[in-house]
Amino acid sequence: MGSFSMWHWLILFLLVAIPAALIGAMVWLMRRLSRRKHGSAERPPTAGGEATPAGVDARLKRLDALLRAGDITRDEYERQRASIIASV
Repeated sequence: MGSFSMWHWLILFLLVAIPAALIGAMVWLMRRLSRRKHGSAERPPTAGGEATPAGVDARLKRLDALLRAGDITRDEYERQRASIIASV
C-alpha cells in the first residue's frame, strides 16, 4: 500500500513531465523566433568580405527591409545603421 505502482508513475508522468516539456518547447520556439526576427540585423561583419562596399550595401538594404516590414523600430534601425557604417 505504501509503494508507487506503474499506474501512479504513469499518472505522474502525464501530469508533470509532458506539460513541462510542452512549456519548455514553447519557450525555446519563442526565443528562437525572437532571435531570428531581431538577430539578422545585428550580425557583425565576418572575415568573408562583408566589410566590402557590396557587403555593406547588402546589409543596409536588409536593414531597410526590416524597417519597412515593421520587424525593427526606428531606434533599432538608426543604431544598427550607425554600427554598419562604422564598420567600414
